Amino acid sequence: MKRAISEVLSGASWQRCRVHFMRNLLARVPKHAQSVVAGLVRTIFAQPDQASARQQLERVASNLERRFPQAATMLRDAADEVLTYMAFPEEHRRRIHSTNVLERLNRELGRRCDVVGIFRT
Repeated sequence: MKRAISEVLSGASWQRCRVHFMRNLLARVPKHAQSVVAGLVRTIFAQPDQASARQQLERVASNLERRFPQAATMLRDAADEVLTYMAFPEEHRRRIHSTNVLERLNRELGRRCDVVGIFRT
């Protein structure tokens, strides 16, 4: 999908949903440490710009390296995809950092189609 997007929509960026990324990341951490790791990772997204967010991401990954190497590797590998939204103006970031709005719309459309019953599945 990423390759197709880059070929068809040149200059388009790929943004990974922050919510889904957190789910995937926390799946690599034991239950008892998930709240601490989630708190650390949230400090990345609280940064005012992309440069400071990348610096914070590296600090968090370094902290996680010893205890949770899989999580640290995943964090570093996904840095570009997770922080893409920070390249946009600040007033737009709140809307594009997650795909939850789009997913909610698709669920609502599905629900309404089920109610009407004209679209068979």
